[in-house]
Amino acid sequence: MRALNEYAHLGIRSRRRGAAALLREVQSNVNGEESRRGSAVNAAFMIFAFELFDRLTDTNPEVAREFSRQVTLFDRDLHLQIIEEYLNRVFARRAHDFGDPDYGRFPGSGSSGSSS
Repeated sequence: MRALNEYAHLGIRSRRRGAAALLREVQSNVNGEESRRGSAVNAAFMIFAFELFDRLTDTNPEVAREFSRQVTLFDRDLHLQIIEEYLNRVFARRAHDFGDPDYGRFPGSGSSGSSS
């Protein structure tokens, strides 16, 4: 989510190139046909949809089955597998360095922009 936030909000200290590189690395479509931001949003929706499906399964299995058929389009095992693969890709890159700001440099303070 930090990469998505960094990529989506343009500012003097934005590190969009570093965020874009990370989003490209973790996107599910290895051919790069999805947008970086779109892939991250799709992953968030996928996780939310699974949580909703899982809770529906406990309270109303019939509605859960229809939700799976109409919305997620996956059975429970495949849905879990897709989420796990995505989270593993993200976790493997948790120490990603976004680099210096793309647009601004702050003399005497490194890239943080604060002065002491």
